[in-house]
Amino acid sequence: MLNIVWLSLVAAVILLVGLKFSQSLPWAIIREGLASIIEKRSPFGLTRKHLNQNNGNSLWGNLGLWTNSSEPYHIAAKRLAKTVGETAQLGPKDNILDIGIGSGDQILLWLEDFYVAKVTGIEPDSAGFLSASQRLKVFSNAIIIHGGFEKDGINSPTIHQQISPHQNLFGSSQSKCNKVLALDCAYFLPNPPFFWNTIADNIKTAGTVTLTDLMLVRHLNSPERILLRFISWLTRIPYSNWQTEQQYFQRQGIDRFSARVTRDLSVEVLDGFAAFFENQRKLNIENCPRHELVQPELTSLILKYMRRKKMIRYVMIHAVKN
Repeated sequence: MLNIVWLSLVAAVILLVGLKFSQSLPWAIIREGLASIIEKRSPFGLTRKHLNQNNGNSLWGNLGLWTNSSEPYHIAAKRLAKTVGETAQLGPKDNILDIGIGSGDQILLWLEDFYVAKVTGIEPDSAGFLSASQRLKVFSNAIIIHGGFEKDGINSPTIHQQISPHQNLFGSSQSKCNKVLALDCAYFLPNPPFFWNTIADNIKTAGTVTLTDLMLVRHLNSPERILLRFISWLTRIPYSNWQTEQQYFQRQGIDRFSARVTRDLSVEVLDGFAAFFENQRKLNIENCPRHELVQPELTSLILKYMRRKKMIRYVMIHAVKN
């Protein structure tokens, strides 16, 4: 019964949006979206196995920072992570908290390339958590926690309780977290004000937050909002997280940080990933199983459409606690 209700809702959305976008709506988004729903997959939960094929043990899952569409995916993905690390000015004295670590590739980067003193990573996906835990077990200065930021708490199945942020994520008073990272995952946060307030309550004074996120370029009209709600449903990105830059920095909690620097990476990230996947489609993915392609293909379609309509941008934010 529930499936029938959802499919009816999808049909209604398609009809409503079609009235406005009959000449321009990429119906491939609907096709791939329905395939994603049937397979119970999140389009932005990229298929790491496919994207990292023929690249050893790499299991990157971000959108990448691209210089050209023909370069290997893992190179672009690592470049985006490295850019975040450089912006955060990571170094040997840092005790960092990393939100949404995927399968742990970025933790390895912080440890091996930036030589951070300690890193605590938190990952809500069970498969990602298990993979990261296995790959990082040899590092005594890496703690991996299964859990994530919820609407009003930090839920962790790892220790089977609502975990206390200052005790389990941010270190002790002698070794307190001074930097927080969120690589290509902040747009999934169910309650951004809670995230910013929790960070501000627990990191050191003058500690920093460095993350990448999606923003609206402009205020959208009603038909565009209908389409955005549909896209939010497909991607599991909370609809309320789609905000312009002005709205973004008016959120409760973010006002407790100063020196907020915003760097636009839309061309290198959004356009770059879409071009990469289009290039891969032409070259060598015809023989891949269908289920391996649904997520990245839908992601590519959504990004291309929303960029063409000047709806979204991809930014890096670096903020300092007051």
